[in-house]
Amino acid sequence: MTRLNRVLGATILMVTHDPYSASYASRVLFLKDGRLFNELLRGERDRPAFYHEILDVLALLGVTSVTLRDLSWRNARRQARDYLVYFVTIVIATALMYAFNGLVFSREIAELSAKLSSLPLVIVLASVAVVLILGWLVAYITRFMLTRRSRELGTYLLIGLEHRQVARLFFLENLAVGAVALVLGWCWET
Repeated sequence: MTRLNRVLGATILMVTHDPYSASYASRVLFLKDGRLFNELLRGERDRPAFYHEILDVLALLGVTSVTLRDLSWRNARRQARDYLVYFVTIVIATALMYAFNGLVFSREIAELSAKLSSLPLVIVLASVAVVLILGWLVAYITRFMLTRRSRELGTYLLIGLEHRQVARLFFLENLAVGAVALVLGWCWET
């Protein structure tokens, strides 16, 4: 949209509650109770400085801004049903991996591997196979979640979030869900 404004000279009227998206504009009007509350002109300031000035006016209005972390947490809760498949898969995979490693490093297997020279190689190959299968499974579930939420993520791009911010948002959501699943899987096996 910024490019359209600069190149074609098109006037763009955007109504948003997002201070980040508003920071791309050259002029921002703030409304309160249907009346003009404040006006900011960007002038020669860079976008980050203008963004912080917008946040200052919003603070005067009593509005708190939403950070990517807050948005990630809210999305993870809202998408709980979709993340349930991911969550259960990671919990079970963590529990199985922990159980497999507990078995591999048990005293009985160590005694058996002293008698069978090929057992350590078989254990290493089995471990690699388990890790590859789990890696494929996590990649598949991540692809599933991205496909399922493509419209929502596209909307974030449309309102002005950068690609790296959308990627970070998705990463933070998966990190939160994955961390909880990892802890539960570890506790379940213990």
